[in-house]
Amino acid sequence: MFAKNYMKPGPGVEKRDPNQSRFSIFFEIFGEKFWDLIKLNLLYVLFSIPAFIITCIVTGFLSTSFLNPMIEAGLLAEDAIFSTYWSLNILLAVCFNALWGLGPSTASLTYALRNIGREEHVWLWSDFKQKIKENFKQSSGLWLLDLVLFVLIIFAYNFYASMGGAVSYLRYILIFFIIVYTLLHLFVYQLMITFKLPLKAIMKNALILSLAKAPKSVILLIANALIHIVLPLIATLYISPIAIVIYFILEIVFLPVLSSFITNFAIYPTIEEYIKLAEENKE
Repeated sequence: MFAKNYMKPGPGVEKRDPNQSRFSIFFEIFGEKFWDLIKLNLLYVLFSIPAFIITCIVTGFLSTSFLNPMIEAGLLAEDAIFSTYWSLNILLAVCFNALWGLGPSTASLTYALRNIGREEHVWLWSDFKQKIKENFKQSSGLWLLDLVLFVLIIFAYNFYASMGGAVSYLRYILIFFIIVYTLLHLFVYQLMITFKLPLKAIMKNALILSLAKAPKSVILLIANALIHIVLPLIATLYISPIAIVIYFILEIVFLPVLSSFITNFAIYPTIEEYIKLAEENKE
C-alpha cells in the first residue's frame, strides 16, 4: 500500500505560474495528492496508537471529574453514564490531538505535509518512520509537557470556576493562556522538523510567529476547532449515534491530515520568511 510513492512533479512538469494564488495551488495539490493524503492519514493513525492510548488514559481521569458532579446532581441517567464517559473521553483525546498533537507521529506528519505542500519528493513509509526517529526526543518531550499542562489547566479551570468573587475571574486568564498556547502549536512542529534548536527556543519562536501572524493563526485555530470539536459535538448532541460513528471513521481516514495540511500549507510562507531572516542575521 505504501511501498511505492513518487510525490514530486517529476521531469517535464511545468513550473507553476509565480502569479498563481496560494489558494488555487492548495486545491490543485490537494486534488493531485488526495489518495496519498489518505494513506498518510492511515500511517499517522497507526503510529499514533501508543500516544493516543496514553492520552485517553489521562483524559479518562478528566472525564470522570466532569461526570461525577453531574451524576451526584442526578443530571445523568444511569444507563447513559458508560456511553457518555467514553464519548467524552475519546472526544477530549481527539481535541488534544487536533489542537496540540501527539508528539513523534505529529512531527513526522508535519514533515510529510510540508514536502507535499512544497511539491517535493517524500517516501510515505520510509520517511515517516525516519522522521519519527529523528524527532522522537524533542517531540515526545513536547507531548508530555502538553499532557501535564492539559491536566493542570482542566483542574485549575474547574477550581477557579467553583470559587466565588474575584478569584473566579482567573479562569478567563486561563482561557487566554490556552488560546495562546494552542496558537503556538500551529508553528511548533514545523519549526521542529526544519531547525535544530532546543525545545525551549522552538516554542519561543513558535509563540513569536503565531502572535506576529495573529489573524492567520486565529483563522487556522477556528478551522481546526470546527473540524475536530464543533462537528463531533453537533453529532453527539443533536444528531444520532450513526453520525458519531461516521465522524470517528473520518477521523481515522481523513480529518487529521486535512486540518494538518491546511495548517502547514498556510504557515509555510511564514516559515520561509523566518528562514530568510535567520540567514540574513548570519551574514
